[in-house]
Amino acid sequence: MKKKYFIPLFCVLLLACQSKKSTNETSTQKEILISLDEDRCYDMSQFLSYHSFVVLESTNESIIGEINKIQLSNNRILTLDQKQGTIFIFDSQGTYISKIAKKGRGHGEYINADDFYHDAQTDHIYVYDGLSGKVVEYDMQASLITSFSLAKGRRIIKVTDKGDWLLYKNNKATSLSKDQSFNNLLIYDRDWNKMKELLPFNKYLLGRSYGWGHIEPVFSFYDSKLYILPSLSDKIYVYDSESHSIEPFCSIRFKGFENHVINEYMKEKPLRELMSKMLKGEVPGFINNFYKDGEMLSFQFNYKDSKAFLMCFYNTSTGETKVCDFMYDDNGLSFTPATYWSQEGNMKVLSVLKGSLFESDQRKNPDNEVIRAISAKIGKLSEMNPVLVFYSIKK
Repeated sequence: MKKKYFIPLFCVLLLACQSKKSTNETSTQKEILISLDEDRCYDMSQFLSYHSFVVLESTNESIIGEINKIQLSNNRILTLDQKQGTIFIFDSQGTYISKIAKKGRGHGEYINADDFYHDAQTDHIYVYDGLSGKVVEYDMQASLITSFSLAKGRRIIKVTDKGDWLLYKNNKATSLSKDQSFNNLLIYDRDWNKMKELLPFNKYLLGRSYGWGHIEPVFSFYDSKLYILPSLSDKIYVYDSESHSIEPFCSIRFKGFENHVINEYMKEKPLRELMSKMLKGEVPGFINNFYKDGEMLSFQFNYKDSKAFLMCFYNTSTGETKVCDFMYDDNGLSFTPATYWSQEGNMKVLSVLKGSLFESDQRKNPDNEVIRAISAKIGKLSEMNPVLVFYSIKK
């Protein structure tokens, strides 16, 4: 069984052709048309080169069950384990520092930790309970600063140049009658005053994505710009902090499936039929793990005939696309792509390696230099935390 990590990590269906009025679409957006019939690349070295690894230290206080989000901020690595309701904090080398574990119903606590965000400017951590809409703010010693309520949703993120906060609802609405706000993206100012609502979603999707943990929105920061890949979407947007709005960057289509895109106006029956086909892999989708480096853009998607993880590499200058099916890197390490958040630039493609996969890799390639270095760092496999493996996109 393939393991997936979405930090957030995440997989996302091919969906949501947004209306022009709500997103200010222009004719300048790129359209990426992907052919699934052309020969695939199985050699990872043609597009990605190994860069480095970080072993997250395993102590009695830092045992990670699973990673649901990763943020790199102020030379620290912060990870979210939603099941434990804990944010673990490591330094840039993976040494454990501290954690925020305040799950509960008391003052300064949260019932669920659906998301978090570390504000590099204040050095505070915001924990978001999406089911209740509660946000709890802590300092790095886990001391309570304040708490307040927002809309129910899935993700929060800050755009630091203007101080805007973005809340992503992920199709979360109370009911057809009680909640008429069928927009996924809510924009707040630095004082948490709501300014705009964007990205309408189909009302028949009410919270359905919560049943599929692999369907998540992706926020990525490149070239001083915030890129947004909404859940259930075939489009990537760029956030404009001056106008507090979004502009389409590109749309993604698959040859032979150009009309298999769902918008906010689709009726319930055809909507559910198409989503069922996507979940079965009969229709390509689950676009996620979006990365951009110069002219190269890459993203992961799912389709029924993949051997491991399907990735598409797109050259924004030449318009060339290549579909790749990666299982291992050149070192023999299992490749399990994931998304992470950082505003520090120089983003690398991330793979999250768990102990069960590494044990197999170690057995198959015991003499590989990188595998031996990881083995020396982790100690006992039974006590191993996930290893973060970074790759550079080849130009």
